[in-house]
Amino acid sequence: MTQHTNPQEQIAEIYEILKKQEGRRKWSLFFVWTKRIIIWGIIILIVLYPGFIFSQVNKFLMPMIEQSIEKVYEKNKAALQETAQNTANSVMEKAKSYLR
Repeated sequence: MTQHTNPQEQIAEIYEILKKQEGRRKWSLFFVWTKRIIIWGIIILIVLYPGFIFSQVNKFLMPMIEQSIEKVYEKNKAALQETAQNTANSVMEKAKSYLR
């Protein structure tokens, strides 16, 4: 507060401060309720239409997942082929030893 000699000026300044605080409080309440409405709307959509929501999410995520799997496969292709060959050889050896 600034120095005022007149009490009416002091009252007017206090009134302006209170008015600003009330405006801030109203806006904060507005944003709190808006956020709650949006969150509840999302929850209701998920509960009422889970198949639609998850099918859309799958349509969005599946290409990314497939792309990352392809990258991992290309990166480790030689090691995967070697592991598959070793597994096949060990299965063949066990089958031959079993048939003897």
